[in-house]
Amino acid sequence: AYAKLGMTERELYESLEPYGMTLAQFADPRARVPQALLLADLDKYMKRFGRTDLGILAAQAAMPGDYGAVELAARACATVGQAFEMLAHGFGLIADGIHLSVERRGNVGAVRLWTDPDLELPPQVAEYQLLSLLIIGCVYLRTRLHPDCVRFAHSEVPHAAACVEAFGCKIEFNAPETALCFPSALLDIAMPTGNPFAAEMMRVRVEALAHEANSNDLIERIEQAVTNRLTQGVPTL
Repeated sequence: AYAKLGMTERELYESLEPYGMTLAQFADPRARVPQALLLADLDKYMKRFGRTDLGILAAQAAMPGDYGAVELAARACATVGQAFEMLAHGFGLIADGIHLSVERRGNVGAVRLWTDPDLELPPQVAEYQLLSLLIIGCVYLRTRLHPDCVRFAHSEVPHAAACVEAFGCKIEFNAPETALCFPSALLDIAMPTGNPFAAEMMRVRVEALAHEANSNDLIERIEQAVTNRLTQGVPTL
């Protein structure tokens, strides 16, 4: 993907170096890429190409499997609602500080996206996440999904027309939330790929991966704390 954007191997190395990441680590599909790195690259390429719709373009290239084990668990669920709930449960494995939830509000089913209070994402990230969920969902349901509307908390973007075309529905900007809004009946539709045995097996796998990720986060926090103390002299217990 970076090569398609015109980035050379040298440029990629220079982007990774400040974050202590090697090319080999970056190429590992199990690696967690620092969010700050991705946001810096997004800003770089918006400036390089002079366009603001990179989130839409990236989502249109989304393919089944992009969400890994969490996606496999979701596709095996019995209903669309349960699939979205599984994605919400494991979304921490997909993106740090970004959360997903599924809510029934009378006749409306909302798939909400929000972030930790200290994390401010550019519009392109929200657009990418919602559109890629929609596109991959269409693959598994084997039909086109038509939201009633898509709501974005961010203000209107220069590529608003591209958003309308990509989502195929009304777009609300400056909304009180970021969400895909469907008729709530959609959440009860059976998943053609539903498989109770696979769903349970993958749920256990997602739980194990989440536990491993949380353990690694704790180790990273300890290492960072020790590094900070070393700058102040030899730490003591």
